[in-house]
Amino acid sequence: MTDIHALLQDFALGKIIPAIFLVAAGYFISRLINSSLEKALQNRMRRHQSILLRRAASSLIFLLFFFSAIQQMGFNISALLGTAGLLTVALGFAAKTSASNLVSGLFIMGEKPFEIGDNVNINGSIGEITDIGYMSVRIRTSDNTMVRIPNETLISSAILNLSHYPTRRVTILVGVGYQENIEQVMTLLTEIAKREPQCLSDPAPYAHFESFGDSAINLKLHAWTVTPNALEFKSCLHASIKRVFDEHGVDMPYPCRTLYTGKTEKNIKPLSNTMAQT
Repeated sequence: MTDIHALLQDFALGKIIPAIFLVAAGYFISRLINSSLEKALQNRMRRHQSILLRRAASSLIFLLFFFSAIQQMGFNISALLGTAGLLTVALGFAAKTSASNLVSGLFIMGEKPFEIGDNVNINGSIGEITDIGYMSVRIRTSDNTMVRIPNETLISSAILNLSHYPTRRVTILVGVGYQENIEQVMTLLTEIAKREPQCLSDPAPYAHFESFGDSAINLKLHAWTVTPNALEFKSCLHASIKRVFDEHGVDMPYPCRTLYTGKTEKNIKPLSNTMAQT
């Protein structure tokens, strides 16, 4: 028993402790390389490309130290790598979706339809891109929920990048009464947009006749602003239009509906009595 205890103690002190030291050193060095690359690539690459490169480099460094720790403990690295290779092949056949997501992710990274921080609309999911990975993309919606979209879905979906261009056009549909002077109302709408501090002068705002509605004449106002202010600008325009129209007495009718419940009953004389009277 004494010999066995001595052997285990020798194994623990001579192999496990150096292995733990190697794993810890690999962790801290990989973190250091991650932060160093972040500073070095800050102005040379897009943010998501920098993140992916840093992840790959730090993971590679950590794996080198990890395998060195395993070898320090006396395990055969070649045998382990061979087993891992066979396992990887088996998992590759079993996980076709994961492989498809990986390939799709590479295409997305090459095409660059968006980057971290952009506001997008993907299949009805509207929010800010918070992470671009090899397998999926994560979006934070306006109500602070996370949506994970696989890359395989992204590659075959229409992606609306709301932050791609520095400016964006805001369009507002306005209905006014048929008795109103349409030219004057369109001029008033244009002046309302020009008074907004967030409205751009180039391109200049304009209004046009859209259609004859059931209870109103439909006009459209188009105005441009910088992309980050689009939502606030649209809200301010709506409020200003309502206030100015009230001040100028411009009628904004709402749809009127008549509810028909069915044919009303009438007292109809029998045909025989009518003929007898004649």
